[in-house]
Amino acid sequence: MKTLKTAKIRSTNLRLACLCLLVMTMICLGGILFAQTGTTEPVQPTGTGIETDPYLIGNLANLRWLSENYEDWYIDDTTPVYIRQTADINAAESSTWNAGAGFRPIGGPFVPDEREPHFLFVGVYDGRGFAVSNLYQSNYPQIAHAGFFSKIEGSTIKNLRLEHVQFNQQDNRGLGGIVGNAQFSTIENCYTSGTINATNYSVGGIAGFTSLTDTDGCSSSANVTNNGEIADSGGIVGNGFDGTINNSFSTGMVNGGSASSAGGISGSFGGIISNSYSTGNVIGWIAGGISAKINHTTIENCYSTGNITSSDVAGGIVGTFFSNGSISNCYSRGDISTNGTWDSFSGGIVGELSLIYWGNEVLIQNCYATGNLISADNVTGGIVGYLSGSGPGTVNISNNFWDTTTTNAIHAFGNNFTPPSNYGLPTAQMKQESTFIDAGWDFDFVWDINEDTNDGYPHLRRPEVDNIQPPLNLIAIVDGVNVRLEWDTPETQNIVLGYKAYRDGILLTDRLLEDLFYEDSLTENGTYLYQVTAVYENEESAPATVEAIITSVSDSDENAITLRTTLHSNYPNPFNPETTISFSLSVESHVSIVIFNIRGQKVRTLVNSNHSAGKHSVVWNGKDENGQDVGSGIYFYQMQTNDYVTTRKMILMK
Repeated sequence: MKTLKTAKIRSTNLRLACLCLLVMTMICLGGILFAQTGTTEPVQPTGTGIETDPYLIGNLANLRWLSENYEDWYIDDTTPVYIRQTADINAAESSTWNAGAGFRPIGGPFVPDEREPHFLFVGVYDGRGFAVSNLYQSNYPQIAHAGFFSKIEGSTIKNLRLEHVQFNQQDNRGLGGIVGNAQFSTIENCYTSGTINATNYSVGGIAGFTSLTDTDGCSSSANVTNNGEIADSGGIVGNGFDGTINNSFSTGMVNGGSASSAGGISGSFGGIISNSYSTGNVIGWIAGGISAKINHTTIENCYSTGNITSSDVAGGIVGTFFSNGSISNCYSRGDISTNGTWDSFSGGIVGELSLIYWGNEVLIQNCYATGNLISADNVTGGIVGYLSGSGPGTVNISNNFWDTTTTNAIHAFGNNFTPPSNYGLPTAQMKQESTFIDAGWDFDFVWDINEDTNDGYPHLRRPEVDNIQPPLNLIAIVDGVNVRLEWDTPETQNIVLGYKAYRDGILLTDRLLEDLFYEDSLTENGTYLYQVTAVYENEESAPATVEAIITSVSDSDENAITLRTTLHSNYPNPFNPETTISFSLSVESHVSIVIFNIRGQKVRTLVNSNHSAGKHSVVWNGKDENGQDVGSGIYFYQMQTNDYVTTRKMILMK
């Protein structure tokens, strides 16, 4: 009996051990499955997708639904869908989605053996200044265009921030931080940071390929790389034609390698590029500080300060200028070099001016260059590296300057001649206002000069504010004692620095608002008049006005103010020498606020401690961890808690 009982116990223990082993195995496998697909399942957002009731994307589950459940919101290629983002979203988990391919671009479906999606995104996506951070995408299968959106047509993408993205695509037709391919569309007030890498075709910090599309008020600090051949890479747009790029800038590196064209703003462009600049280094087969290649293009009021390196042709503003177009009121400050083994040209403004077509109409006027010019073939020009072709037409290259001390260039053209009204001057004369005024340059509205800015060389003024428009579509959403104001950007070509919110004529905050919303709370019932103005460089707009009626004030804790964890915009911005960074916490949290430079290097840790729920602020005095003053430029500050992370931009201007 004892032996039988012992055997039963052993048998029972063995079954229990096997059961435990099975459970543990299932848990492990479940963990692996979760690791492969991510734990956040798609959840349909509130709203119906029409203009008066847009889909409200407030969390990662909503964003995944938008990405992967197109059949729930897509109608056809002509019926627009309206989407509004309502919160910052940390998408780090996306690296585990779709068997490691990550985030599926908004647009699809993708059919095996067919590269084009079966429909386009048509509609409006308003990010309202909120960020999507740490989004991951890598070689998503069966895809023609990649990015946050795949392909859009007749659409508007605005006020969207993509921070710390990791996008990698091979053999696609277009890869962009915001959109792979945009046609007949508008992209405005959008921003990207992180890495955007492609092999072949077109890649850009904002858009890979654009056609008849306006890109306005956009910026990118993303590093853009193309490992393919005969492709186009740009800090803002990879390849675009019959469109515009205005009031936009890129601060990241653009690297097209030795076989692709690369430009600080665009790889190849046809249209208008205005009031834009690039500060990152550019590397490519053909490379330009603003654009690698242009034809039928106007470039005006632009500048480049990064170093330009090419294996063939390099220009401070444009690499290769194919007949027809103009470059005016532009300057280049970076070093320009070519390291090719044959036919390599370096030009302070244009690498190669190619007059190969009949009826050329070319204008290069009121431009200057200061960077060192180097060519493997010793073919350098202070203005144009090399002039090729002799097609008839009108060519006007006049009133341009180059610094003979810093460029080491003897002639305006690498062909060893200097056309009339082009001047090579030493540094001292290049820093005298009279030098340029005597040549007819406009120092009332276009140019300015002082010893404390741009190393004493002339710099461009911001566009004059001549169209002061207020915010559009101001609304007040009342929830108990809380009022949320929301509005849209003004319809203006001028740069909006931020917004001010008023209640009954009293300014609610000293800092400029960068977001398109403001949250207020009341303590008494009544009717309140809210006003929001747009702030420009020299003027504040008339107010947009809305009323809010409060009837819920009581002594009950049910009406206690609900705070949202948020990193606010710093004030002032730009600043010198210090600025205040404010943040709010919904619950007690450990908070980290770190400052980075445009290269992603940590400058200083401002906050690294626990904070109670509520509103807080910290002052940065423009010094690094060692107490040393940092230089002028663009900086980023990132706030992180256990369940929140976002990054904002600020400018130190000395």
